[in-house]
Amino acid sequence: MNTKTLKNIIKLAIVLTCIVTMSSNVIATDWTKFHADPYNTGVTPDKAPIDKDLLTLWDVSTASSAMAGIDAEPVIVGDTIYVIGDKGTLLAIDKNDGTVLWTSKTNHGSDSWSLGAPCYGNGKIFVTTNNGMIYTFDAETGVELWNDTAISDNPNFTQMNTPVTYENGRIYFGGWLPFGGASQYYCYDEDGTRIWNRESTSGGYYRAGCVILGDHLIFGDENANLTSVYKSNGTTVDELDVSAEFNIDALRIRSAVTYDEDSERIYAATEGGYCVALGMNEDGTFNRSDKLLSAQVANKFTTTPAIYNGRLYVGTGDSYTDGTFYCLDASDLTEIWSFYIPEGGVQGSAAISTYYDDGDGEVYVYFTVNDYNCKLYCLKDWPSNMEMLSEEWYFQPEEEKLQFSLPGPIISEGSVYFANDAGYLFGISEKEGNPSIEPVMEDEWHQFQKDAQHTGFTNSDAPDTNTLLWESIDIDATTASSPVVADGKLYINCADWVKILDMYTGEYLGATQVPGNNLLDSWTPVSYNEGRVWCGHSRGINGGTLIANGKYYHGDYEGNKYYCYDESNDVELWSFTVEGMAQSTPAYSDGNIYLTGCVYENGGNVYCVDAETGNQVWSIEVANDPCGSFSVQGDIAYFTTYNWYTSGDIYALDKNTGEILWTKVIQRTDAVPTIAYGNVYVSSGCYSVSELQTYCFNATTGEEIWNVTGVGDWKCSAVVADGKVFVGKPDSFYTYASMYALNAFDGTEMWHYGRGGSAAAISDGIVFTVGRSGKVYAYAETAPDLETSAIVQSQVSAGQSNDITVQIANHGNVDAGSFEVTMLVDGVTLDTRTVTSLSKASNTEVTFEWTPEAEGEYELQVAMDTQNSIDERDEANNYFISTATTAIEDWNPWNDPDSEGLPDGTYITLTEVIDAYNCFRNGEPAPETGASIDLTRVIDLYNAFRYTTAM
Repeated sequence: MNTKTLKNIIKLAIVLTCIVTMSSNVIATDWTKFHADPYNTGVTPDKAPIDKDLLTLWDVSTASSAMAGIDAEPVIVGDTIYVIGDKGTLLAIDKNDGTVLWTSKTNHGSDSWSLGAPCYGNGKIFVTTNNGMIYTFDAETGVELWNDTAISDNPNFTQMNTPVTYENGRIYFGGWLPFGGASQYYCYDEDGTRIWNRESTSGGYYRAGCVILGDHLIFGDENANLTSVYKSNGTTVDELDVSAEFNIDALRIRSAVTYDEDSERIYAATEGGYCVALGMNEDGTFNRSDKLLSAQVANKFTTTPAIYNGRLYVGTGDSYTDGTFYCLDASDLTEIWSFYIPEGGVQGSAAISTYYDDGDGEVYVYFTVNDYNCKLYCLKDWPSNMEMLSEEWYFQPEEEKLQFSLPGPIISEGSVYFANDAGYLFGISEKEGNPSIEPVMEDEWHQFQKDAQHTGFTNSDAPDTNTLLWESIDIDATTASSPVVADGKLYINCADWVKILDMYTGEYLGATQVPGNNLLDSWTPVSYNEGRVWCGHSRGINGGTLIANGKYYHGDYEGNKYYCYDESNDVELWSFTVEGMAQSTPAYSDGNIYLTGCVYENGGNVYCVDAETGNQVWSIEVANDPCGSFSVQGDIAYFTTYNWYTSGDIYALDKNTGEILWTKVIQRTDAVPTIAYGNVYVSSGCYSVSELQTYCFNATTGEEIWNVTGVGDWKCSAVVADGKVFVGKPDSFYTYASMYALNAFDGTEMWHYGRGGSAAAISDGIVFTVGRSGKVYAYAETAPDLETSAIVQSQVSAGQSNDITVQIANHGNVDAGSFEVTMLVDGVTLDTRTVTSLSKASNTEVTFEWTPEAEGEYELQVAMDTQNSIDERDEANNYFISTATTAIEDWNPWNDPDSEGLPDGTYITLTEVIDAYNCFRNGEPAPETGASIDLTRVIDLYNAFRYTTAM
């Protein structure tokens, strides 16, 4: 068999793989494994965003901690992104708007991070953990199908840090051992049977994914060896020492191998600063006569090469250095161009969109920067381009969402997605043809309809049943008003004053000094920002206060004016006069304010004005009364109208020009359109006057998707969360009989209950609504949720008593009764303690005494509520495994009382961690004390720095 025949066989294998995959509901635009395809090229024919002036985004938080949020590249199947968050949590997220569809947890190791990218195959998601396990979940539901602990001769420290690769019912992945022992590469069938495991003859596998060529797997390792094995049984076909073969110091291969079918070579990047290429023989051996070596670069390569049209794209550096992104000639590995990145290194593998290649070879390349001030870059390249002068654009998250970004980006159907250590997943697309998503995803609900755009949507969970969490006392809450949620409290318009309730218990906490508002039976909503509370203009009717960009805005109803004030000193900055009543709550988007002016029974006008100056940008006249408020998303602004004698309307306008994009006839309403999932939801109708009706329209086209009769109201704006639309049903012109939850996608009723019904607010999984008799009601799933994590010194003194503290949290919304907490050392019970009770949303600590008999490494396990005394929302987070190393009491190699890690040098600094790593890497002792520094010591110092543990 010649190489041409081998190439055709490989092509046929890919075609067959695609056919099998397509039969499992995978489409061509899916990104089902690390670096996109079986050859790890990182190439997709999908469109990706290229116009920096049209960029729009959403983001979603997946993390419960500020570090180690997302460290592995996600995958995409259909409209769902699958991502591994902190503590091994698998999340399914809607790729169109960031909605979390479901989450599933693994029995993860003591560290939060996961380096092994997940993989999809045959309706399943395969996930590895950093404590040596492999899990498989149903891709549609998130139900765990099976898990297994992989074979290891050092199981306490086995980490599965490579991507998972799926082919024809089998998965392949590798393990890594930081503290010695032989690492393994594994093969399982998709149903959980281990087919083979191969013990490494050279080094472990750290981010070192495999490439599949016909009957063979090829992968690199920690000692910069390339290995080819039979994929059927794991036996060795060929091994090659890159350092010896190329006469270089390659150090390590910490990335996957890429195969280029045009040149029939594999490409690998090394931490020694080299890229290498080798031809592949038909029998799976390396063609040593066909090899390429790049020039050495200043920093290390840890990215998997992306390759297209004879060009290789690869980045250098890490989180402590600057970086350079290189384009190399795949035929000889010479540099074509490079792009310097002073702010940080590139460790995530690049993604390439060939959508714009119409024969001229034009491509767009995307990569992330692994720096605290992370960025996503977009570069344009083409065959004759010999110098990269500047980027097309880059995106940088808001300051509060910045963190290191280790994984590379992925591309699907016009969007690019990337993630960072803060646990945020970002989706970036272009506005044209795709409804924009405002980057407002906070869980709290600070003003009318959630945010300054009045979208009425939150990423919070929401109850699946009509369970009433609490019912407040009569606080004279204004009928039909909408609460706001901030800092664990609920703020409600109560006519005389704005009053406060505890959001978790409904306990009355007192009144603010801010007057309420119920002029002419007004339902003015409350607003909150940084400790201040507003309840509309003193002469306002129905409309509340908008807070945006250091200013606040609200309307004087009969004065026909809207006002803008400086939030810091309450100085009036401008006013704007409308024709008719200034009734709405102003909405804000991209530097403009959107207002309505209602001439009762004679229509009115809607306006866009400059938020800074109050100058009119545009206005349009409408026939029916625009009594309600705008909502805005992307380039579209929505509002409704009321007709005193017949039906009203919903309008969609170009927010920049006022051009009418579409309009639909609906029941009369003042309610604000709510925007979620690419749809617009609106509640309408008047009790005993017109039909009650709730509608769902496509946000872009106006196509009606569904409507429900008998539910809704003209003054009750719908809100959306967790795939549900929450809307009230009235029992008079101003009061409500019940709250309804409708399926957001088809309008079917999910539940209802006869309490509350006003426009709701949602936060932390709880739905809040005002009802009759001046009371407020809260709906939520009711159960405790206990979670444990051990706080362990990275070094524990042998032969001495050590206090090991376990932190217990109740994340549920119900108090937990008595339960037991047990600590085990190497599987043997150390002690059991009893926690008599733990209030909801609170923490406690349990301390165990432990005296290790000898120096060494120990596994500490915490098991909580093993008697199942507490019925919890999540029973899977009651276990925690950590490691502790016993050593001499003084383990800090610097012993420097003048260290900046005050007090008295007892805390480790980042500089000392880096110095220790350099000593270890260079085989040198600590310069002042002469202490030996091995990898274990480096890790201990890093953990001491990370958790601010005193030496």
